[in-house]
Amino acid sequence: MALIASSVKLVSHGMRLVDADQTHLPAFIESLSDENARELREFYKVEPEWAINDLDLSDGISVVIYKGVPVCLTGIQSDGKMWAMFSKELEKNKLRFVRASIALIEYYHGMHDQLQCSVWIKNSKTLHWLAFLGFEPVGVQRNHNGDEYVVFVRCASCSERNRPKELRPVIH
Repeated sequence: MALIASSVKLVSHGMRLVDADQTHLPAFIESLSDENARELREFYKVEPEWAINDLDLSDGISVVIYKGVPVCLTGIQSDGKMWAMFSKELEKNKLRFVRASIALIEYYHGMHDQLQCSVWIKNSKTLHWLAFLGFEPVGVQRNHNGDEYVVFVRCASCSERNRPKELRPVIH
């Protein structure tokens, strides 16, 4: 993973993490994954287009670009809570993205020792992605509508490089 000047924050496995801007949003909304669209509608009770267009892009939101196409919209809050949404385009380059994600998490750990992520319990792809990246589930909670979500935590001192290879998750 190389750190790059300008709005490109890092590059890994051909994928670039850049500052998100208004030009990225229409294509991302158009190709938002079915899982994320369902999560926004059913768990957050908001239309995906409205939720994405309402993001404050000056708040450190980034987009992962592969071959000029946005595949992931992601951000991290000042308290270390991170989030990510994925496009349908990601399916075409899933393994490449998973490998590049390791660098993304290390980049976020450069800002926060502990990362936290809350994911709707029905979003299995994101749950598996976080587990692969070394996030530990610390509990299941319910939102005000009674919908369950899993809270994950990952600390830099407990990262993959510190775990024995026998305990690391395997990608099939």
